[in-house]
Amino acid sequence: FINKQTKRQNNTLSKEQNAVYQIGMDTDYSKRIQEIKEEIVTTKEQVKTREKELKEIESKSQHKTAEFLKIQKEFRKVHGNSVLLKHNKPTMELQKKQSMKDEEKFKLKKQKDFEKQYRNEETLHSDLMKRFDKFISSKQAQINEVKAKME
Repeated sequence: FINKQTKRQNNTLSKEQNAVYQIGMDTDYSKRIQEIKEEIVTTKEQVKTREKELKEIESKSQHKTAEFLKIQKEFRKVHGNSVLLKHNKPTMELQKKQSMKDEEKFKLKKQKDFEKQYRNEETLHSDLMKRFDKFISSKQAQINEVKAKME
């Protein structure tokens, strides 16, 4: 009889201790949920700043391209296309053809450079967004797991 009574007391003690432990775990989970939410907010802010940086880079590259075109026009005004042609005695037709070819080459090169840079920035941006989505989904899964444990 005494042995059964002490076992019951031990069971009630462990239940009380378990309740205290559970309360502590609940506060730990709520702290962790708050930390996860803060991490999500900071990650969103980082993505926004990166998007701003990408826009700045794009505007700078457009500005540099405009400067280059301006310098090229001035060079051609001063030297003409004769620098690019044989014997420095081109006919007008040959000069026009050559300048048109040069402009086409320059436009193609400019377009390829822009597409390459755009692809690089786009892949970087998409990689960032994928990592961000994975991060958010993992944090959401953690939050759901914590909520399930709390219930």
